[in-house]
Amino acid sequence: MKSSSFERINYTLRPKKQIERKILIEFFQQVSKHSREMDICKYHYIGMGSIFYYDFILFHKYLHIRRMTSIDDKINIKRFEFNKPYDFVTFQPQKTTDFFGENSLTDKVIIWLDYDYSLFRRLKDGTIQTTNILKDIDLITQSVKNKSFLIITINAGFPKQIKDQLTVISLFRKWMSREFKSGGEIDDEKGFPLVQNIILNFIEEKQKFNSTKFYKLFSFKYNDGAPMFTLVGVFDDSDAFQKSVVNERFVKIDDSIVDINVPILTYREKLYLDSRIEGLSEKNKALDDLKFKEELSKLEFELDDSGLIKSYLEFYPYYPQYYEGVI
Repeated sequence: MKSSSFERINYTLRPKKQIERKILIEFFQQVSKHSREMDICKYHYIGMGSIFYYDFILFHKYLHIRRMTSIDDKINIKRFEFNKPYDFVTFQPQKTTDFFGENSLTDKVIIWLDYDYSLFRRLKDGTIQTTNILKDIDLITQSVKNKSFLIITINAGFPKQIKDQLTVISLFRKWMSREFKSGGEIDDEKGFPLVQNIILNFIEEKQKFNSTKFYKLFSFKYNDGAPMFTLVGVFDDSDAFQKSVVNERFVKIDDSIVDINVPILTYREKLYLDSRIEGLSEKNKALDDLKFKEELSKLEFELDDSGLIKSYLEFYPYYPQYYEGVI
């Protein structure tokens, strides 16, 4: 029997995922400053906390949210109940599609659909079938309240058996961007914008007769062992909130996808870079790529990939450092 992802991956030890979590928390901490209607601590958080509930712990600790629901259809119900970090967290042992089909979203919510699989799968007979992701999104758009947030994380990879991009475009042609050209295999660089286009166009189609629309705020791509894509947006009756946060860090309301691509560093290496962070940042701004790479050669250890260091300079405030401790 195939093991669950939480039995193979410790979700608390994924540095790029943790950077994403910290950016989301920082963003939501700023939200209330932009709108009196958005008191985040009063929102209902609905997520997929697995047995670690890590995002639940952080969202309560830093955003003070107390109404929380975690959804998972795994058979280990006792284990999920046992690991709830707070008694006010509700665990729903259901498929996400069943949960959103049975429960109307009566309050403002932050929903994080944090999947570990992609938009489609290939069946044994060779046919391609969509997974439940688009159905979940469809159900949410039917009842979601104004000023609610939706976060979607999915595996942006494509099954190895699918080599013909035309097959995928045929399957998703209703939601594809017309600008996306066919031909060739789908690698990660094509996959990320493809996935974003499909989701955004799908939501747009489902809401074309609604007064509430979905406004993109930002999106991320990263790889902690698999190519992952995260889209963050708000349901709103106008673009006023989107415009009010357009200058916030990492907000990209166009097609841009922020790449979280930081180097793996030892504790000593991180401290060394942090102690020189202002100087490195200034040199990064002032020098071209070749000269900046020459500057890196003067450091006390090898960092040959200047692109990774440039990325670290952007994300270092969110970069996690892990320790072993006896509890």
